[in-house]
Amino acid sequence: AQAGLEALRLVRTPSRRPALSLAMAPKVAAAKADAKPKAKAKVEADVEEDKNRVEKPDREAFDATLAVIQEGIDALQKKQADLAKRIAERSGGKEEFFAKKAELRGQLDEFSKKIDALMEKKNE
Repeated sequence: AQAGLEALRLVRTPSRRPALSLAMAPKVAAAKADAKPKAKAKVEADVEEDKNRVEKPDREAFDATLAVIQEGIDALQKKQADLAKRIAERSGGKEEFFAKKAELRGQLDEFSKKIDALMEKKNE
């Protein structure tokens, strides 16, 4: 820092303000000297960054794992389809049951009306 002040050579002007001389400041030389340590630091930073970098994924391993998972999914879907088929077979008679139930309910309503008519006749 002191060398930098000497290189600037402050000159007094008639207005009593310091002025800078036209001499080249040693900052340029210092900057060139500092460039080498910065380059080393940059190389070290790159090496450290390489250590922290995530490796490229292995496509073949991913595909193999995906194939195993897909086989499991396919097996479960086949099992689900079989169960759905069995449920459909058992519930297929349900429609016939409700149709027969409605028919019997109609007959029961007819007999109830006849019984009510006979009871009214009897009570008169």
